[in-house]
Parts: sequence; C-alpha cells; structure tokens
Amino acid sequence: PRSGRSLTLYLFFIFFSAAWIGLVFLYYGNFAPSERSVSTRVPKIGPDASKRAVAQSLLDSKPGESISEVVKIETSLKPSETVQYSALSEPSKINPIALESRVGAPATQRINHVAIPDQPPKENNIDRTDAPPRAADPPASLSASSTFSRSTTMIVILTCKRPQYLEQTMNALLSLENVAEYRILISQDGFDDRVRALASGYVVRHPSTRHVHNDLRQNHDGRGEVAAMYYIADHYKFALGKAFEAGEVRHAILLEEDMVVSPDFLRLFEVTAPILDADPTLYCVSSWNDNGYRHMDLDPARLFRSSFFPGLGWMLRRELWVDELRSKWPTNGWDHWMRVDAQSRGRDCIVPELSRNHNIGQEGATVNPSDFAA
Repeated sequence: PRSGRSLTLYLFFIFFSAAWIGLVFLYYGNFAPSERSVSTRVPKIGPDASKRAVAQSLLDSKPGESISEVVKIETSLKPSETVQYSALSEPSKINPIALESRVGAPATQRINHVAIPDQPPKENNIDRTDAPPRAADPPASLSASSTFSRSTTMIVILTCKRPQYLEQTMNALLSLENVAEYRILISQDGFDDRVRALASGYVVRHPSTRHVHNDLRQNHDGRGEVAAMYYIADHYKFALGKAFEAGEVRHAILLEEDMVVSPDFLRLFEVTAPILDADPTLYCVSSWNDNGYRHMDLDPARLFRSSFFPGLGWMLRRELWVDELRSKWPTNGWDHWMRVDAQSRGRDCIVPELSRNHNIGQEGATVNPSDFAA
C-alpha cells in the first residue's frame, strides 16, 4: 500500500510539473515582450544580397518597426476592399510609386500595396549624377479627393547657428524642379547674425521664401546638458505654428539646416501626399530610412510602412497639427514623443527604402564629430 501511495504521489508530481511548465510556455507564448521591446542586432548585408533578403533582415532585425515587403504584403481587408497599386506594363518608362487603385476599393481603407518594377541596385548615396527614376502621378481617384498642391504646401527649414550647413541645404532645395511653386519658410532659433544675413539673402533672391525668428524661445540654459532638447522642442512648436498660420496651407514638409536633399525629394512627397490624405492609418511621410545603410542593396523605387516615426525630412497634414499635436506639444524630446502610442495611435509613416536626404551635420546639439570618424 505504501508503495502504491508513493507511486500515486510520484505520478501526481509529474503531472503537476508538466501542467505548470505548459502554463509557463502558454503565458510567454501569448504575452512575451513584443518586437518593440526586444533588442536585436541589424545584420550586415553585403552589396550582393537580394532585395528579398534585405527586406527580411529588416523585418527580423529592427525593434520598434512594423516593416512589410510591400509587393507581398498580406491584408486583413476583404479582396474587394483591398487597395493595391500595380506597376506599368512598360516599367522602363517611369517608376510608379503609386499608379492605379483596384476598382471599387474605398479610398479611406488602409493602403498596404505599392508595387514597383525592379531596377538595378544603386549605392545608398543621394549624390548620384544620374537622374532618379521619375514616379508616376497618383491614381486619379486619390488625387481628386486630396487637398495637396504645391502652392498650399509649406517647406520649413529649421536653423539655428550653422550657416555653413544652411547654405548647402538651401542650395540643394532651391535647385529642385518646381520648387518655386512651393512656399518656403526659414525659421531661425537663436541670435546668430550669420544665419540671419544668409536667410535674408535667400528671401531677396527667391520671392516664395520667408524668414521668421522664433519669438517663443524660452531660456533653458539652466537645464545643463539637456537644454538643447528643450530649445529644439520650442523651435519645432514655433515653426509648425508659423507653417500652418495661413489657413490655406494644407501640408508642411520639415527639414533641418543640415539636411541636403536628393533631386527627387519633392517628387516623393507629391506622389505620396494623396495616399497620406486618403489613408487614416497613416500620419506622416518621411524621406529618411533609419535602416538605409550604405552597404545594403536598396531599391530607389520602393516604399514601405513603418510604425517607427523617422522624422528627418518629413511631411504632415494640417489636421494632424491643428487637431492633435498643437495643444499638447512637449517641452523636450519632441521626436521621441511622436513615437509614443498616444500620438501615433497605431498609425504608420510612409518611408522610402532609399533615403531622399543626407545629414551633413558633423557638429550640433545631438551629434559629435567623432561619430563621423572613419
């Protein structure tokens, strides 16, 4: 009898242990930390890697992002509701970042598909001498409902005390096709006379350009090393307010004084603005890919959706500023604040696989020259 009881207890212990282990696996299988909090390393990918391998590496390696290989992406919508863009039958003519919408697709549904023709891989470098592939116009069904136009879009350049960078940024911007049809606002923070003189010169030479000075600037010098974060947040609030001060301005594109843009920088926003207007699951378009490393095989004609706010040369709609952000703008760390769920609310940004601006700032509030050492 004693051996029988011992066997029973032994079996009960085995059963109880197995059940407990099963519960532990079940719990962590359902509630383990998401990819937002899992720290992983982006692998190095050589120049011969395929686009599919690059896309998969991004999917597996970048914490905080929701990246999809847009040509193959799955959708939760019914087939009849899916919005899909397809490539031209003659892809050599143009690069259709956005072409045509499937018949009957509601314009307000989540836009997940952007199909593009394959192109030869190019080095991740905006200083190319060859002309970039020209994107097609957005589908007429989206353009008709969009509020985007060049004349109602403000390009904002935020500057402080680096005139040598501001000059390069402005010269690159003013060389772009159709830039004269946009409004340009140079927003100056601080009291650098060289920046003021340079900005005033651009106003004289280019009638569409205005120069304003941040009159909301507070004194944060007593905050020590983090003072710069407060000054920058103040400046962005001022610049965004000035950008949308005129009621007819519907979109704003924000640059900083050390961002040299590519030849097709404005074209990127022109073809994606109607998508941003039509899709409520988007809240910005950026010209910057955080994972756009030089050693990667990047496609200049491919876009993706990211849940991680990139900033660095980005566009937003008037409604986002006026209805959501203006009343609660943070006092510091504005870009990190934009990534918080309370602001993003589950929405994504459109990002190009190949960045359309290059940061030349080797000195500044948040950079150190040693970061650029070879």
